[in-house]
Amino acid sequence: MTDDGHFSRAQKWLLACGIVALTAIVYGRSLGNGFVTWDDGSLITENPLIRSLSPSSIIGAFTSYDPELYVPLTTLSYQFNYLVAGLHPFIYHFTNLALHILNVFGVVWVVFLLCKRKSVAIAAGLLFAVHPLNTEAVAWASARKDVLATVFFLLTIGWYIRFLRTGAQRYRFWSVMAFLLALLSKVTVILTSVVLLLIDWYEGRSLDREAVKEKWSHLLLAVVFGMIAWFGKATSGSFFFEKVLIGMKSIIFYPMKLLWPMHLSAIYPYTSPITLSTPDLFFSTAAVIALCVVVYIFRRHRTIVFAWLFYLLMLLPTLTNITRGRNELLDVIFASDRYAYIPIIALLLLVGLFFAFLRDRWRHIADGGLALLLCALAVAAYAQSLTWKDSRSLFTQVLAVYPDSYVAHTNIGTELYKEGDVSGAMGEYEKAVSIRPDGTTYYNIGQIHLAYGRKTDAIAAFRKSIEASQKDPDPFTYLGVLLLEQGNSVEAQSLLTQAYALKSTMPHTSYYLGVLALEQGRREEAITYFNESLALGMDPAEVQPKLQVLGVGD
Repeated sequence: MTDDGHFSRAQKWLLACGIVALTAIVYGRSLGNGFVTWDDGSLITENPLIRSLSPSSIIGAFTSYDPELYVPLTTLSYQFNYLVAGLHPFIYHFTNLALHILNVFGVVWVVFLLCKRKSVAIAAGLLFAVHPLNTEAVAWASARKDVLATVFFLLTIGWYIRFLRTGAQRYRFWSVMAFLLALLSKVTVILTSVVLLLIDWYEGRSLDREAVKEKWSHLLLAVVFGMIAWFGKATSGSFFFEKVLIGMKSIIFYPMKLLWPMHLSAIYPYTSPITLSTPDLFFSTAAVIALCVVVYIFRRHRTIVFAWLFYLLMLLPTLTNITRGRNELLDVIFASDRYAYIPIIALLLLVGLFFAFLRDRWRHIADGGLALLLCALAVAAYAQSLTWKDSRSLFTQVLAVYPDSYVAHTNIGTELYKEGDVSGAMGEYEKAVSIRPDGTTYYNIGQIHLAYGRKTDAIAAFRKSIEASQKDPDPFTYLGVLLLEQGNSVEAQSLLTQAYALKSTMPHTSYYLGVLALEQGRREEAITYFNESLALGMDPAEVQPKLQVLGVGD
């Protein structure tokens, strides 16, 4: 195979068959994976928006968040999956895999357009296909937004390069349309418009007013979707310095995992003090600065500068997303494998160029080395994909890498409880709260005590849940109801009122506020609360007698 010119028809077919076969071998068994409790519930199994494909459900997809990200096209893809196979996990995993295969083709295409060398494009594409760092995006049903957005991101880039090479305005129009679809899939591709300017520089074009004006459609879309994303974001914009430090660790983390993809995890918790004096954060910050200096020294080598800036730009939107849960800096996650899905394309471009450099000198050795590397990565990706088989497998693997992950202990406890192993569940919950006093875990402990009639223990657990987190309405409701049963109506009313203010969706919150309002002679408020409890699904047999006392209903 010559290393320049275009791919022949036979080469395209051979490459396409090879890509499909390779990815099918790596991920084929993972198509039998189930759903996991890590976001699959809120996005898929418990999401009413995907249960139909109708004008109202489509409108719902385009007028809602999930709960923070605006991803209507992703939601629409789930609606199609549900239409085809309901909640059978296979169709969701198969769609992710199909999108990943499309992305492999897209990587080959874009890299070839950038460097015009077949060996570079093929190496980058095949490594992208089987690298274990991409497994989360492929094997996790809830990562649909990442693989879907990448399809349109690559089309945006590819068609823009075609516009530069040919001057045909249709390619520019298609690039804008692809960017729109990418943003509708996941807004983290928002800096693509800046990457286009970077491509102008890489191609030797002047970065003048005309270059910016030429991309006004891309920039306008970025601004609009940036505003939409900002309105949906619930996490705090504070802790800027801490987020910068964790961001430095993330910037270094992904290239390290690209070179040595071991000990991958669905959760990467960070529990050390977030200060510059913490050794790993100091090292990460120094390493990023050093890499920037090295890139500057080699600034005449445009590809190195281009790849580094491409990597940083596409990673940047994810760097502030370091907090999870309801306890801001208590739940710090310094990385997520799926966040590297697009950024590592730039790094694989450099790896592909290095492979081509070796191949120009020692062709057979380079080809053999690449084949061995692909086999090793494929085996690792295959094993990693099976950790997403179910929730138990997923969080057990997290604990193997991070034994102090209280989130993993809590999720395993919940799975054990579902299986009827109450003592095992309590053991996992106790391990979790010994690591960190988490509100959700204490709430789960309270639920178990309540289910077995241990109301005093349940009250204590719900109190600890509220102490750990002031943002979850459910423990407020349960504690309020239990105290009301004990005759402590004053504290009960305070707790139920707080739950109501937190927009509780539990019908018991409104119902018992109605009971208190009725006892206190606040007739109109009582009627409102009782009607709200009915709307939320409260048993009419419980509510109607109260409304009859108030002279409402039959």
